[in-house]
Amino acid sequence: MTTPPPETLFAALARLARHLEATPKRLEKRGLLAEFLRSLQREEIAPAVHLVVGRIFAEADARALNVGWATLRRALEGKRQTTLVAEPLTVLEASRAFAAIAATHGPDSVRERRRLLESLLGRVDPADRDILLRILFGEMRIGVNEGVMLEGIAEAADLPAENVRTAHMFLGDLGRVAEIALSEGLPGLRSAGLRLLSPVKPMLAEMAEDPDDVLTEHGGEPAIEFKLDGARIQIPRAGGPVRADRELARGPARLCQALGIDRALDGADVCDPASPLRVRSARSARGGPATPPISRGPRVGVNSGAQRPWRFWLTGDPTVSPYRPHVPRVRPKPVWAPDRSDGTMQQ
Repeated sequence: MTTPPPETLFAALARLARHLEATPKRLEKRGLLAEFLRSLQREEIAPAVHLVVGRIFAEADARALNVGWATLRRALEGKRQTTLVAEPLTVLEASRAFAAIAATHGPDSVRERRRLLESLLGRVDPADRDILLRILFGEMRIGVNEGVMLEGIAEAADLPAENVRTAHMFLGDLGRVAEIALSEGLPGLRSAGLRLLSPVKPMLAEMAEDPDDVLTEHGGEPAIEFKLDGARIQIPRAGGPVRADRELARGPARLCQALGIDRALDGADVCDPASPLRVRSARSARGGPATPPISRGPRVGVNSGAQRPWRFWLTGDPTVSPYRPHVPRVRPKPVWAPDRSDGTMQQ
Protein backbone atom coordinates (compact mmCIF):
# COMPACT_ATOMS: atom_id res chain seq x y z
CA MET A 1 0.00 0.00 0.00
CA THR A 2 1.43 3.35 -1.08
CA THR A 3 1.71 5.99 1.61
CA PRO A 4 0.30 9.33 0.44
CA PRO A 5 2.84 12.17 0.40
CA PRO A 6 2.70 14.52 3.38
CA GLU A 7 0.74 17.74 3.02
CA THR A 8 2.67 20.96 2.47
CA LEU A 9 3.07 22.92 5.70
CA PHE A 10 1.85 26.48 5.93
CA ALA A 11 5.33 27.29 7.28
CA ALA A 12 6.73 26.51 3.81
CA LEU A 13 4.33 29.00 2.23
CA ALA A 14 5.19 31.62 4.87
CA ARG A 15 8.91 31.05 4.23
CA LEU A 16 8.30 31.53 0.49
CA ALA A 17 6.43 34.79 1.20
CA ARG A 18 9.37 36.15 3.20
CA HIS A 19 11.81 35.24 0.42
CA LEU A 20 9.58 36.89 -2.18
CA GLU A 21 9.35 40.02 -0.07
CA ALA A 22 13.13 40.14 0.32
CA THR A 23 13.93 40.13 -3.40
CA PRO A 24 12.98 43.03 -5.67
CA LYS A 25 13.93 41.14 -8.84
CA ARG A 26 11.04 39.89 -10.92
CA LEU A 27 12.96 36.97 -12.42
CA GLU A 28 13.98 35.75 -8.97
CA LYS A 29 10.39 35.99 -7.77
CA ARG A 30 9.27 33.99 -10.78
CA GLY A 31 11.87 31.30 -10.07
CA LEU A 32 10.91 31.05 -6.39
CA LEU A 33 7.23 30.72 -7.29
CA ALA A 34 7.93 28.06 -9.91
CA GLU A 35 10.02 25.98 -7.52
CA PHE A 36 7.33 26.14 -4.83
CA LEU A 37 4.46 25.33 -7.21
CA ARG A 38 6.25 22.26 -8.54
CA SER A 39 6.54 20.90 -4.99
CA LEU A 40 2.76 20.92 -4.38
CA GLN A 41 0.22 18.14 -4.71
CA ARG A 42 -2.61 18.87 -7.16
CA GLU A 43 -5.21 19.62 -4.48
CA GLU A 44 -2.81 22.08 -2.82
CA ILE A 45 -2.07 24.18 -5.90
CA ALA A 46 -5.18 26.37 -6.08
CA PRO A 47 -5.40 27.29 -2.38
CA ALA A 48 -1.65 27.92 -2.20
CA VAL A 49 -1.76 30.28 -5.19
CA HIS A 50 -4.64 32.24 -3.69
CA LEU A 51 -2.87 32.60 -0.36
CA VAL A 52 0.42 33.74 -1.90
CA VAL A 53 -1.28 36.59 -3.78
CA GLY A 54 -3.14 37.60 -0.61
CA ARG A 55 -6.54 36.14 -1.38
CA ILE A 56 -8.48 33.60 0.60
CA PHE A 57 -10.89 32.57 -2.13
CA ALA A 58 -10.90 32.90 -5.90
CA GLU A 59 -11.57 36.38 -7.24
CA ALA A 60 -15.07 35.48 -8.49
CA ASP A 61 -15.93 33.53 -5.31
CA ALA A 62 -18.64 35.43 -3.42
CA ARG A 63 -17.75 33.90 -0.04
CA ALA A 64 -16.47 36.26 2.65
CA LEU A 65 -15.00 35.67 6.10
CA ASN A 66 -17.13 38.39 7.75
CA VAL A 67 -14.48 38.81 10.42
CA GLY A 68 -14.10 42.29 11.87
CA TRP A 69 -11.14 43.71 13.69
CA ALA A 70 -12.78 43.27 17.09
CA THR A 71 -13.26 39.53 16.52
CA LEU A 72 -9.72 39.13 15.23
CA ARG A 73 -8.26 41.05 18.16
CA ARG A 74 -10.07 38.82 20.65
CA ALA A 75 -8.89 35.75 18.74
CA LEU A 76 -5.30 36.98 18.97
CA GLU A 77 -5.67 37.59 22.69
CA GLY A 78 -7.19 34.18 23.36
CA LYS A 79 -5.50 31.98 20.74
CA ARG A 80 -5.01 28.46 21.94
CA GLN A 81 -4.21 25.00 20.63
CA THR A 82 -7.31 22.87 20.99
CA THR A 83 -5.52 19.53 20.67
CA LEU A 84 -3.17 17.96 23.17
CA VAL A 85 -0.36 17.84 20.62
CA ALA A 86 0.29 21.01 18.62
CA GLU A 87 0.31 19.80 15.02
CA PRO A 88 1.83 22.17 12.46
CA LEU A 89 -0.72 23.84 10.19
CA THR A 90 -0.79 22.76 6.54
CA VAL A 91 -1.85 24.76 3.50
CA LEU A 92 -4.95 22.61 2.97
CA GLU A 93 -5.94 22.89 6.64
CA ALA A 94 -5.63 26.67 6.48
CA SER A 95 -7.83 26.69 3.37
CA ARG A 96 -10.43 24.43 5.02
CA ALA A 97 -10.42 26.61 8.14
CA PHE A 98 -11.11 29.73 6.06
CA ALA A 99 -13.95 27.92 4.28
CA ALA A 100 -15.42 26.91 7.65
CA ILE A 101 -15.24 30.50 8.92
CA ALA A 102 -16.98 31.79 5.78
CA ALA A 103 -19.71 29.15 6.16
CA THR A 104 -20.46 30.11 9.77
CA HIS A 105 -23.80 31.87 10.13
CA GLY A 106 -26.47 32.23 12.76
CA PRO A 107 -26.98 33.92 16.12
CA ASP A 108 -23.77 32.53 17.65
CA SER A 109 -21.66 32.94 14.51
CA VAL A 110 -19.33 35.62 15.94
CA ARG A 111 -18.30 33.36 18.82
CA GLU A 112 -17.82 30.37 16.48
CA ARG A 113 -15.72 32.38 14.02
CA ARG A 114 -13.56 33.60 16.88
CA ARG A 115 -13.08 30.02 18.11
CA LEU A 116 -12.00 28.89 14.64
CA LEU A 117 -9.61 31.82 14.36
CA GLU A 118 -8.10 31.09 17.78
CA SER A 119 -7.41 27.51 16.76
CA LEU A 120 -5.95 28.60 13.42
CA LEU A 121 -3.68 31.27 14.90
CA GLY A 122 -2.57 28.95 17.68
CA ARG A 123 -1.07 26.47 15.24
CA VAL A 124 1.54 28.77 13.70
CA ASP A 125 4.61 30.40 15.24
CA PRO A 126 4.82 34.21 15.55
CA ALA A 127 6.77 34.71 12.30
CA ASP A 128 4.31 32.63 10.28
CA ARG A 129 1.39 34.24 12.13
CA ASP A 130 2.40 37.57 10.61
CA ILE A 131 1.99 36.10 7.11
CA LEU A 132 -1.34 34.56 8.10
CA LEU A 133 -2.59 37.93 9.34
CA ARG A 134 -1.49 39.60 6.11
CA ILE A 135 -3.56 37.07 4.19
CA LEU A 136 -6.54 37.70 6.47
CA PHE A 137 -6.37 41.40 5.73
CA GLY A 138 -5.64 40.91 2.01
CA GLU A 139 -2.40 42.89 2.39
CA MET A 140 0.47 40.56 1.50
CA ARG A 141 2.59 43.28 -0.19
CA ILE A 142 5.38 40.91 -1.21
CA GLY A 143 5.60 42.07 -4.82
CA VAL A 144 3.57 39.22 -6.30
CA ASN A 145 0.61 40.41 -8.35
CA GLU A 146 -1.38 38.49 -10.94
CA GLY A 147 1.21 39.11 -13.66
CA VAL A 148 4.13 37.78 -11.62
CA MET A 149 2.11 34.76 -10.49
CA LEU A 150 1.09 33.95 -14.08
CA GLU A 151 4.75 34.04 -15.11
CA GLY A 152 5.62 31.77 -12.19
CA ILE A 153 2.89 29.33 -13.22
CA ALA A 154 4.18 29.30 -16.81
CA GLU A 155 7.74 28.59 -15.66
CA ALA A 156 6.63 25.90 -13.21
CA ALA A 157 4.64 24.08 -15.92
CA ASP A 158 7.22 24.85 -18.66
CA LEU A 159 4.50 26.37 -20.84
CA PRO A 160 4.31 29.58 -22.91
CA ALA A 161 3.22 32.52 -20.76
CA GLU A 162 0.81 33.62 -23.49
CA ASN A 163 -1.24 30.42 -23.13
CA VAL A 164 -1.35 30.80 -19.36
CA ARG A 165 -2.57 34.41 -19.66
CA THR A 166 -5.23 33.44 -22.19
CA ALA A 167 -6.56 30.68 -19.92
CA HIS A 168 -6.64 33.12 -17.03
CA MET A 169 -8.62 35.59 -19.15
CA PHE A 170 -11.34 32.96 -19.64
CA LEU A 171 -11.26 31.29 -16.21
CA GLY A 172 -10.63 34.36 -14.06
CA ASP A 173 -9.18 32.15 -11.34
CA LEU A 174 -5.42 32.08 -10.72
CA GLY A 175 -5.64 28.94 -8.61
CA ARG A 176 -7.60 27.00 -11.21
CA VAL A 177 -5.23 28.13 -13.98
CA ALA A 178 -2.22 26.95 -11.97
CA GLU A 179 -3.83 23.59 -11.21
CA ILE A 180 -4.69 22.96 -14.87
CA ALA A 181 -1.28 24.12 -16.14
CA LEU A 182 0.68 21.90 -13.73
CA SER A 183 -1.60 18.88 -13.94
CA GLU A 184 -3.00 18.86 -17.49
CA GLY A 185 -0.49 20.93 -19.43
CA LEU A 186 -1.14 22.78 -22.66
CA PRO A 187 -4.19 20.70 -23.73
CA GLY A 188 -5.91 21.56 -20.46
CA LEU A 189 -5.20 25.27 -20.84
CA ARG A 190 -6.42 25.27 -24.45
CA SER A 191 -9.71 23.72 -23.36
CA ALA A 192 -10.51 26.83 -21.30
CA GLY A 193 -13.10 29.01 -22.99
CA LEU A 194 -16.16 31.12 -22.43
CA ARG A 195 -18.48 29.79 -19.74
CA LEU A 196 -22.03 30.82 -18.97
CA LEU A 197 -22.21 33.33 -16.07
CA SER A 198 -18.42 33.28 -15.69
CA PRO A 199 -16.84 36.74 -16.06
CA VAL A 200 -14.04 37.24 -18.56
CA LYS A 201 -10.89 39.22 -17.73
CA PRO A 202 -10.21 41.13 -20.95
CA MET A 203 -6.76 42.50 -21.68
CA LEU A 204 -7.23 45.84 -23.42
CA ALA A 205 -3.51 46.41 -23.96
CA GLU A 206 -0.75 44.43 -25.62
CA MET A 207 2.07 43.11 -23.44
CA ALA A 208 5.53 44.59 -23.96
CA GLU A 209 8.57 42.73 -22.68
CA ASP A 210 10.93 45.71 -22.82
CA PRO A 211 10.58 49.52 -22.44
CA ASP A 212 12.43 49.94 -25.73
CA ASP A 213 9.58 48.12 -27.49
CA VAL A 214 7.12 50.66 -26.09
CA LEU A 215 9.23 53.60 -27.26
CA THR A 216 9.62 52.08 -30.72
CA GLU A 217 5.91 51.32 -31.07
CA HIS A 218 4.93 54.88 -30.17
CA GLY A 219 7.57 56.62 -32.24
CA GLY A 220 9.69 57.57 -29.27
CA GLU A 221 7.03 59.81 -27.70
CA PRO A 222 4.77 57.72 -25.43
CA ALA A 223 2.35 59.22 -22.92
CA ILE A 224 2.90 57.96 -19.37
CA GLU A 225 0.14 58.02 -16.76
CA PHE A 226 0.45 57.18 -13.08
CA LYS A 227 -2.07 54.60 -11.87
CA LEU A 228 -3.43 54.02 -8.38
CA ASP A 229 -2.49 50.53 -7.11
CA GLY A 230 -1.78 49.45 -10.69
CA ALA A 231 -5.38 49.94 -11.85
CA ARG A 232 -7.16 52.63 -13.82
CA ILE A 233 -10.66 52.36 -15.20
CA GLN A 234 -13.08 54.49 -17.13
CA ILE A 235 -16.80 53.77 -17.22
CA PRO A 236 -18.62 55.18 -20.24
CA ARG A 237 -22.35 55.69 -19.78
CA ALA A 238 -24.73 55.46 -22.72
CA GLY A 239 -25.69 58.97 -23.73
CA GLY A 240 -23.42 60.51 -21.10
CA PRO A 241 -19.86 61.67 -20.60
CA VAL A 242 -16.84 59.40 -20.05
CA ARG A 243 -15.24 60.04 -16.66
CA ALA A 244 -12.03 58.76 -15.12
CA ASP A 245 -12.43 56.41 -12.15
CA ARG A 246 -11.53 59.00 -9.52
CA GLU A 247 -14.31 61.28 -10.82
CA LEU A 248 -17.07 58.66 -10.66
CA ALA A 249 -17.94 58.93 -6.97
CA ARG A 250 -17.41 62.65 -6.48
CA GLY A 251 -20.91 63.48 -5.35
CA PRO A 252 -24.09 61.39 -5.12
CA ALA A 253 -25.34 62.55 -8.53
CA ARG A 254 -22.23 61.33 -10.37
CA LEU A 255 -22.19 58.07 -8.44
CA CYS A 256 -25.84 57.37 -9.31
CA GLN A 257 -25.16 58.18 -12.97
CA ALA A 258 -22.15 55.82 -13.07
CA LEU A 259 -24.10 52.98 -11.44
CA GLY A 260 -27.31 53.58 -13.40
CA ILE A 261 -29.33 54.37 -10.27
CA ASP A 262 -32.50 56.36 -11.00
CA ARG A 263 -35.86 57.00 -9.37
CA ALA A 264 -37.11 53.59 -10.46
CA LEU A 265 -35.04 52.23 -7.54
CA ASP A 266 -36.61 54.51 -4.92
CA GLY A 267 -37.41 52.47 -1.82
CA ALA A 268 -35.14 49.54 -2.80
CA ASP A 269 -33.91 47.54 0.20
CA VAL A 270 -30.13 47.62 -0.21
CA CYS A 271 -29.72 44.93 2.48
CA ASP A 272 -31.96 42.40 0.71
CA PRO A 273 -29.86 39.86 -1.29
CA ALA A 274 -32.66 39.73 -3.90
CA SER A 275 -32.78 43.51 -4.36
CA PRO A 276 -31.59 44.96 -7.70
CA LEU A 277 -29.57 47.49 -5.66
CA ARG A 278 -27.36 46.00 -2.93
CA VAL A 279 -24.60 47.21 -0.63
CA ARG A 280 -21.72 44.80 -0.06
CA SER A 281 -18.54 44.86 1.98
CA ALA A 282 -15.70 46.61 0.17
CA ARG A 283 -13.56 43.46 0.36
CA SER A 284 -16.17 40.73 0.21
CA ALA A 285 -15.22 39.83 -3.34
CA ARG A 286 -11.62 39.22 -2.23
CA GLY A 287 -12.52 37.35 0.94
CA GLY A 288 -10.80 39.90 3.19
CA PRO A 289 -11.97 40.19 6.78
CA ALA A 290 -11.66 43.85 7.56
CA THR A 291 -13.39 47.02 6.46
CA PRO A 292 -10.99 49.72 5.24
CA PRO A 293 -10.49 52.64 7.67
CA ILE A 294 -13.48 55.00 7.64
CA SER A 295 -13.24 58.73 8.31
CA ARG A 296 -16.03 61.10 9.17
CA GLY A 297 -16.46 64.84 9.24
CA PRO A 298 -18.78 67.75 8.45
CA ARG A 299 -21.02 67.47 5.44
CA VAL A 300 -20.26 69.25 2.18
CA GLY A 301 -22.45 71.69 0.28
CA VAL A 302 -25.41 71.80 2.67
CA ASN A 303 -26.92 74.53 4.79
CA SER A 304 -28.69 72.62 7.56
CA GLY A 305 -26.45 70.73 10.00
CA ALA A 306 -23.30 71.57 8.05
CA GLN A 307 -21.05 71.11 11.08
CA ARG A 308 -22.44 67.75 12.16
CA PRO A 309 -20.05 64.82 11.43
CA TRP A 310 -22.54 63.03 9.20
CA ARG A 311 -20.22 62.57 6.23
CA PHE A 312 -18.42 59.22 6.01
CA TRP A 313 -15.74 58.15 3.53
CA LEU A 314 -12.94 55.61 3.06
CA THR A 315 -9.77 57.17 4.44
CA GLY A 316 -7.41 58.22 1.66
CA ASP A 317 -9.76 57.23 -1.17
CA PRO A 318 -8.93 59.43 -4.20
CA THR A 319 -12.54 59.36 -5.49
CA VAL A 320 -13.90 61.22 -2.47
CA SER A 321 -14.86 64.84 -3.02
CA PRO A 322 -12.40 67.23 -1.36
CA TYR A 323 -13.77 68.82 1.78
CA ARG A 324 -14.95 72.39 1.42
CA PRO A 325 -16.07 74.21 4.59
CA HIS A 326 -19.59 75.55 4.57
CA VAL A 327 -19.77 79.26 3.82
CA PRO A 328 -23.15 80.81 4.66
CA ARG A 329 -24.70 82.65 1.80
CA VAL A 330 -24.99 86.41 2.25
CA ARG A 331 -28.02 87.61 0.36
CA PRO A 332 -27.96 91.29 -0.62
CA LYS A 333 -30.44 93.40 1.28
CA PRO A 334 -33.11 95.08 -0.85
CA VAL A 335 -32.53 98.72 -1.48
CA TRP A 336 -35.57 100.91 -1.03
CA ALA A 337 -36.04 104.40 -2.43
CA PRO A 338 -38.92 106.87 -2.23
CA ASP A 339 -41.21 107.06 -5.23
CA ARG A 340 -41.05 110.57 -6.57
CA SER A 341 -44.70 110.63 -7.63
CA ASP A 342 -46.58 109.84 -4.40
CA GLY A 343 -43.87 109.64 -1.69
CA THR A 344 -44.29 105.85 -1.12
CA MET A 345 -41.34 103.46 -0.89
CA GLN A 346 -40.56 101.13 -3.73
CA GLN A 347 -37.87 98.48 -4.27
